[in-house]
Amino acid sequence: MTRQAKRAVLIRRGVILLAASIIGGLGSGAGAAEPGYFPPGTPASRGAANIILIYTGYYASGAGNWDVVDALPYVAYGRRPVDEETGRLQPQAEWVDWFFDTYLFLGLQAPSGRAFDSPARATPARQEDWQWYIDHLFADGKQLDAFEQAVALAKTRGLGPPDYRGKVIIMIPNPITTQRDFGDVDGDGRSENFSMVGQTAEAAAEARVKAVRWYLGQVLERWRAKAYQHLELIGFYWVEEQVHMGVASEWITLRKVAADLHEQGYLLFWIPWFNAPGVKSWQRWGFDVVIHQPNYMFNPAIPRERLKEAAEISQTYGLGVEIEADSSILNLPEGRERYRDYLRAGVEYGYMKGAIKAYYQDAKALWSAFSHWNPDVRQVYDDTYAFVKGVFSEGLSSSRGTSGDGHGE
Repeated sequence: MTRQAKRAVLIRRGVILLAASIIGGLGSGAGAAEPGYFPPGTPASRGAANIILIYTGYYASGAGNWDVVDALPYVAYGRRPVDEETGRLQPQAEWVDWFFDTYLFLGLQAPSGRAFDSPARATPARQEDWQWYIDHLFADGKQLDAFEQAVALAKTRGLGPPDYRGKVIIMIPNPITTQRDFGDVDGDGRSENFSMVGQTAEAAAEARVKAVRWYLGQVLERWRAKAYQHLELIGFYWVEEQVHMGVASEWITLRKVAADLHEQGYLLFWIPWFNAPGVKSWQRWGFDVVIHQPNYMFNPAIPRERLKEAAEISQTYGLGVEIEADSSILNLPEGRERYRDYLRAGVEYGYMKGAIKAYYQDAKALWSAFSHWNPDVRQVYDDTYAFVKGVFSEGLSSSRGTSGDGHGE
């Protein structure tokens, strides 16, 4: 069962990040020449090494809205000393280093309640929902603008070089195959129909691709109009976390979308859940970078052995690994220990330095850890920074008092 099915408050169904190894270059579809992790920071991923997931969909709480204050602790590492008198962390941070190099913007639901990723979440999104997401993503002073401002601000605090740019990946909503009335994207008077009921797979795929092309055209037009000086767009992310291998239009759709992106110089990223359909054949579907999720964080019944299994799968198929956190890191010692197991496993199994990684953190869990008054909670942010920089040193035999899950080594 996926994490979204288990906890509605979690923002995505995650599970293993599979990083596609594109040794042959952009769009080659070639797997790793030899078994091993998809490496970080290479031309095959356009230099992406540590990718933070930035959820910018609709939440009644406003969690999908990002200001520069929200963005800065992800763009740069903020050190906060402990006040010797109170034992609490000082409120002001010193911005001493770059943090995540890549920001992946995605959303799961629109204000209408309709879903961008899967019919398992809600009724499939329509054209107006996709348009809402584009408008929301490019809102003045928010989301993308906020990260542009955060990189610029970090440079004023002494971080460099001056031409440094944060890398950006933007989601592609899933043209869900149960949607029969998406909207008319090309002005021909007919609403796009993604279903294969009453039409051929080719016709359904044509409608799906047409909708994606409309979306990409809108996004790229807005991106160019913004003329960001501190961000660079390196690719797009297919938001559905499995390939529907039994749906005949899926193959056609994904291959055409990938080809369109490659033609324009962009990569196609994918983050499927643990052992999801398509994981072992990701190259055939046109993906360039796929990152594999262990899905260990969210179910206490899953033993720590899952992290080893996930690492072995990633090494076998040339994938990256996702690090996963949720709000339990803020209020439960055992949640923090379970999160650190990902970091310890990265040391133990070599993916800390050897693999491209993505970081799932619910809505803004790492921001909450950064700003928390409790040094124990704040330490999660510091440990994540150490891991990103490749200097986290604890192995799986380490513990800070409680594992909280009762599982053995």
